[in-house]
Amino acid sequence: GHLDDNVPILPQKQECAMFARPALIATLTALTALGAAQPALAAEADDRFYVSPLLGMVIADSARTLDDPIGGNLLFGKPLTDRLNLELSAWLASADADDGSTSTDMAAYGVNLLFFPQRDSSPLFGLLGVSHGDVGDHPASGGPTDYASTLVDVGVGGLWPVFGDRMRLRAQAAYRFDAHFDTTLGRGQRDGFNEPVLALGLQIALGSRDTRPASRSQGPAVVAPVQAHASPSAPPQAEGQTTDASDTAIVLRGVRFAVDSAELTPTAKEILDRVAVSLRRAPGTRFELIGHTDSTASAAYNQALSERRASAVRDHLAGLGIAASRMETRGEGENQPVASNDTELGRALNRRVEIELLD
Repeated sequence: GHLDDNVPILPQKQECAMFARPALIATLTALTALGAAQPALAAEADDRFYVSPLLGMVIADSARTLDDPIGGNLLFGKPLTDRLNLELSAWLASADADDGSTSTDMAAYGVNLLFFPQRDSSPLFGLLGVSHGDVGDHPASGGPTDYASTLVDVGVGGLWPVFGDRMRLRAQAAYRFDAHFDTTLGRGQRDGFNEPVLALGLQIALGSRDTRPASRSQGPAVVAPVQAHASPSAPPQAEGQTTDASDTAIVLRGVRFAVDSAELTPTAKEILDRVAVSLRRAPGTRFELIGHTDSTASAAYNQALSERRASAVRDHLAGLGIAASRMETRGEGENQPVASNDTELGRALNRRVEIELLD
């Protein structure tokens, strides 16, 4: 449907001034709630344990005198920080000798580290893995033999959401060094094999995601997924009384940022496009955009970053026809978290922009 079909028409200020602002609050709240529900284009913040079954192939070093081994990799992991995952890995594969005389079985058990340069805005990761390998009936100069080795994998991969936030498509490619230190294996009297390894499969999160943000010690509270919230210092209202504009802030929950970034993601821009439609229908309303960060980096750096985030939202809205005279910007740095900075999900929620209506 057309974008305007999903945005309620707000009363014009001159026709119904006392209702324009509450209607605008309701509309912006609905739009940002929809934004929070949209699937991210990249790997979103998620601290759950996960299991990842992969089907893989090793492009065999010619010195092995084997066909390309084909097998499976089972991974069990968990995000440790915004940028780092730790995994336990089990790998099994088999291959026939070039002459068909034997079948070689391979197994490896070890750990992987995944590094995400920009987890919230990019699906890509780097991979470093170290495993202990056991191989049975490998071709050797004296006949098929068993050997043990150390495997080191260095590679890249990506994760793409499928079927909601629980399951992701996973693809990766790595360079593997098989350090066996036995020059009788295969041919060429080498003490190691050098091989590309390709894998494709799924990554499945275990358990339910906890999206309940911790309450902050000061400032207005936020109830997931998003809502307008009043200052705790504001006096109680009589029935039918409207809240002062300065007491109301709306978290643009769909407008998130990567770590150390003020760049708007495609999802954030889509949310702001809808917000602009609503704002254009209340042309007399002024508002302030308030940027926030997580607690990563120094307080001074985070203050400047929060100001850049507020400015990025202002510039995008201005490009959509919202008059600059209607907008003010402010940065709060790391001072007003809406969730715990001790978790990856909490830090992602804290990297946000709020909109506060002024009149």
